[in-house]
Amino acid sequence: MRAALAVALVAAGPAAAQGLRTEILLDAAPAAVEAEAQGRGVLLRFPGGIAPADAAALARAAQAGGSALLAGITLEHDSARLRLSRPAAARLEARAGGTVLVIEPASAGWVAERFAAAERLSALMAAEVAEARRRFEALRADAPPPPERRPFALPGPAEPVAVPPLALAYRRALSVDAGAEPALDGTALEARGFLAGGPGAAMASALLRGAAEPLPGWRLAVAAEGRHLDRPSRQAARGEFSVSRTWSEASATRVTLLGGPGAAGAGLEHAQRLGPVALRLGGAWNAPWWDTAAAFRRDAVRDGAEAALEWAGPAGVSARLGGGWARYGLAGGATAGEGAVLRAALAWAPAVAWPGGVQPRLEYRLDGEYLDRASALIESRRREVHLLQAGLGGTIGPLRAEGAAGWAWDRFGGSGPVASARLSAGGAGPWRVGLEAGVAPSLAASARPVWRGGGFLAWRFGP
Repeated sequence: MRAALAVALVAAGPAAAQGLRTEILLDAAPAAVEAEAQGRGVLLRFPGGIAPADAAALARAAQAGGSALLAGITLEHDSARLRLSRPAAARLEARAGGTVLVIEPASAGWVAERFAAAERLSALMAAEVAEARRRFEALRADAPPPPERRPFALPGPAEPVAVPPLALAYRRALSVDAGAEPALDGTALEARGFLAGGPGAAMASALLRGAAEPLPGWRLAVAAEGRHLDRPSRQAARGEFSVSRTWSEASATRVTLLGGPGAAGAGLEHAQRLGPVALRLGGAWNAPWWDTAAAFRRDAVRDGAEAALEWAGPAGVSARLGGGWARYGLAGGATAGEGAVLRAALAWAPAVAWPGGVQPRLEYRLDGEYLDRASALIESRRREVHLLQAGLGGTIGPLRAEGAAGWAWDRFGGSGPVASARLSAGGAGPWRVGLEAGVAPSLAASARPVWRGGGFLAWRFGP
């Protein structure tokens, strides 16, 4: 009997739009008809081999183009695999002309069952996602806040080797230089106000600074500070404007313009990371130097050039070693002293907080300036300060608290306690506010204590 092909359209209400009924007339009935690929395939088995006429009929069925169900066919010696465009059911029917293979779309009940199974799987996955989110929120609530992001940035223009902001630096007892404060992150504005008192003088200071990144890799920063000294009464202001260029993740350069009462200066710095070591080179010319009350009264300036190597090791250990040259004088006047500079630091601060979110810190610092002569006019002198201190940081509800205490000893002067504290809030949002206080020995030979207290308000409004 010659094989024949018949493709019939079967209209059955809404089901008619979902597919076509396909019939293929075969000479020899296959031994088995098996469904594959979740209803999207049919396997016909012919133990004695496929008759040539049946092979031709199956091939014509796939090429006829009249069936939306058949997407392709693969013929082998004893089997034929039909690929379907949608889920369908196949069966054999015995007729007068031979055996007919009938393929028609799956029933509505089968489709509904598959949809129900998919919905059950979707509900199970949604429940697992909700449970994972609940666990994540619980872990995030118990975890300490992330440390303040400190990008690979350059230090302040007046001192190429930056001082960690956790503790009140010995040389910064009466200073609120922008370089001594944490770097502003993103596009931001910050206002700071401080009161400081020392041997025979008290000083009030207000600092406003901002930063922005107008182009990728470029950063602009501006800072302006005004101070008032009580005895003798004096007010003065100074400012700076800097342009930084980040060449890569391991290289950056900054140029700074400085201005103060009757003086204009400039600074240039470059930082280069070499594996675990960072090399920092910097210099400043005619920079306003207000680290002592006497220097503020007489508009002192500082020139200097320094180089430093910084190393970040395992287990939170870091070290810094640097040196250079410095000169002090009056704006447009004679030199008040010059000499070599030596700075070193060794610190330990584990990256993972202790239980309860507590973050400890131990630090030793050496700050030496070996000037050729002392100047009573601006209170500049030879010094070699050794500072050893310990600090703790942690969270108290929505607040972040940091504190440090230690002892400073000057080989050419006196010694005394060093302590600082900071309380801040809002580190995760656009606003940040805080209070700071500290005490340290003065730069004078008597080493009488100098206290400092104030607060800050920062607003980040851009990336």
